[in-house]
Amino acid sequence: MPQTPWESLLFGRGSNSDWAWVFVELLRQHRIDACVFMSSLQDALGQASRLPWAVGVLLDGKVYVFLVRYGVPLVTAEDEITLDPEKGLMFGQMATFDQLQANPDMLLTYLSDGFAVEQINTLLEQTTVAIPAVPIAGSQRMLLVEKALTGADKTVLFSSWLEQKERFENALPGMMVARWNYPFEAFFQACLTRNAVDPRMEFFRVAADPQHPNPLWKGRVLFLSGRKTGEGGASAELQHACISRSALAALMDTFAIAMTEPMTQLQSQIQEIQTAIQGASERDKPELQAKLEELLKIQNQFAAGLEMNFGGLQLQKALFEMTSGTANYWLGQAHFEDALLATNANNRKSSLSAANDYISKRIIDNNMAQQWWHGANGHLGRVCEMQEKYDEAIRYYSIPTPEPDGVGRVFRARQLQRLTAKGIE
Repeated sequence: MPQTPWESLLFGRGSNSDWAWVFVELLRQHRIDACVFMSSLQDALGQASRLPWAVGVLLDGKVYVFLVRYGVPLVTAEDEITLDPEKGLMFGQMATFDQLQANPDMLLTYLSDGFAVEQINTLLEQTTVAIPAVPIAGSQRMLLVEKALTGADKTVLFSSWLEQKERFENALPGMMVARWNYPFEAFFQACLTRNAVDPRMEFFRVAADPQHPNPLWKGRVLFLSGRKTGEGGASAELQHACISRSALAALMDTFAIAMTEPMTQLQSQIQEIQTAIQGASERDKPELQAKLEELLKIQNQFAAGLEMNFGGLQLQKALFEMTSGTANYWLGQAHFEDALLATNANNRKSSLSAANDYISKRIIDNNMAQQWWHGANGHLGRVCEMQEKYDEAIRYYSIPTPEPDGVGRVFRARQLQRLTAKGIE
């Protein structure tokens, strides 16, 4: 089902189209025109459909090619891909779409063995240029709201797809430029199929500490706004969402005791009446027996409800586990992205070490974080790549995955093998 960019970023999953849209939206916030290159591609079941295979970025009248499933730019030659001891794989001279059309061999560097230039030629011949279009983005209302936003609230809301169409037609003469309706379809499907309360959002409402409500949601919002670490940053909120196994067990025991306390009191009353019946006179026994039967009836009803409550308690435990696993995954991301900052050069190694620890020990080896296993191997591969642990990076990249970026991970593994075999230049 199509999903919006915020959903892809929040839940960490998406299709080719979802991730292409995320990239285009990020570029739009920098007022950089972008399109998607659509062609007939086969999915995992071998069925052909028109999908985005690349994003085109318009800079200085030229359209540069970024490969969606690889998460990297297309370069003019394989020698333009180098290995930096601190930054990992680096991509030099980026290729334009015109250069790719003139030299289709460029794509062979990225494709696995078995692909022929003829197949690439067919891909390019069938390619059309599509510009994402969300109806509301072209409204005058969005233009007025955008002008009213300033400072930290500044956001690009307005865009005219007709103006973008003209710019791409000038940059790529002879190419068919059309509207990409996927964003509209995503919003339309969301209106039709999403419930008022999205079940995927449940674990964002979980809080182990009542004094810190909604820590996961707050942490992710701060993370995506760029405030990852430091006082009032995402890391502090995400820490509040984490809970250890021992703390979770203690919390569940507290809940269980609170739930069973009324039953304990009820059983005490039943025992008292049973004892009273044994020493009661024949005149008082009927009244005591009636009270006993009433209490036993209440006990049976309470036991049935208690069983349901314990089922809910197990669900609550699962939500705590999901919340904690998600927080740990995002904390690993925060440390990794900290290591990329030039201003954090002195703490680069410690940030990478922390990122490795979060992902390897708290995600991959943790059943509480199964919902993030799909991305953990690729993420850990990037961390190991920057730690110069190339063999480990290759191993993580090579683990099979059904995710769209699976071919991109294999590509990075192949390039690391090529570059480490001949030594870092």
